[in-house]
Amino acid sequence: MNRHSLKSCLIFIVIMTLSMTACSNSAKTTSQTCRSFDTCIPLAKEGFANSQLSLGVLYFKKNQYSKAADWFQKSANQGYGMAEANLAYLYLSGKGVERNVNKAANLYKKAAKKGVALGQSNLGYLFLRGAGVAKNPKLAAFWFEKAAQQNNAFALFQLGVMYDQGVGVSQNSETSIKLYQKAAKLGSTQAQHNLGVFYYSGRIVRKNSNKAFGLFHQAAKKGLAQSQYNIAMMYSKGNGVKRSYKKAVYWLSKAAKQNIAEAQTDLGAMYLYGRGVKRNYRKAAYWMRRAAKNGSARAKKVLRLINNEFRKRGMKTRL
Repeated sequence: MNRHSLKSCLIFIVIMTLSMTACSNSAKTTSQTCRSFDTCIPLAKEGFANSQLSLGVLYFKKNQYSKAADWFQKSANQGYGMAEANLAYLYLSGKGVERNVNKAANLYKKAAKKGVALGQSNLGYLFLRGAGVAKNPKLAAFWFEKAAQQNNAFALFQLGVMYDQGVGVSQNSETSIKLYQKAAKLGSTQAQHNLGVFYYSGRIVRKNSNKAFGLFHQAAKKGLAQSQYNIAMMYSKGNGVKRSYKKAVYWLSKAAKQNIAEAQTDLGAMYLYGRGVKRNYRKAAYWMRRAAKNGSARAKKVLRLINNEFRKRGMKTRL
């Protein structure tokens, strides 16, 4: 089976999540906690901004985005920072409101200036991408830094990417690694993956396949497809872990289902040669074809070679 080396590219992924954390400011608030509709609705109707935020979150969890937007708006009207950030998310995603990136950017600005980490990190991303604001990597780094000071995992990860690539900041791989380490400890799957790439390649840090495997495994368990593919390859090669074709197939299957062409190709090869699974030409053909459709030149080549061999043998079956 043709083996490919681990993907060593650094991934750049943004995940904008709706934070459930409130923040204090001059808005009308109450010290009474509300975590259910029964307790939140009366307090929200009394005009308590933090209760309005909590009620919006409850509606959001129920996928009732219009109602969530209404209550976030009421809270935001009082200048409540976290409500502004959450409302911005709805405008950015078009959930419950008409999608409006400019409104999202303005709301994130308001929240960011109030010190809301979610607003700072997502405003940084908008400046990085030039969405709703003029593209400005330096301002992106500025706001990521602000959020990173509050241990915002997404901001720490994005800063790590920027320092590694020298975007908006002076290139500094050592600083990048430190930021990835902080983000990884806070549970950032992307940071865990990128840090794993450093340890696998031996770039800047001492090469350590065991550490690389551990980091990839953390991210893979949380569903990061590229990490799933990487540990599959490490199991296949016995690199940083005891060789196990069976476990390689397990992780290849997960990555393949997420449309990773390399994983689909290698999974097809596993079925073709019976490594870690019982040989199965139908499944081999299925995954090779999916990989070929996803642009895998290797899968296309394998399909051609096998079909040519079938023809030579006078066999009608084709993969």
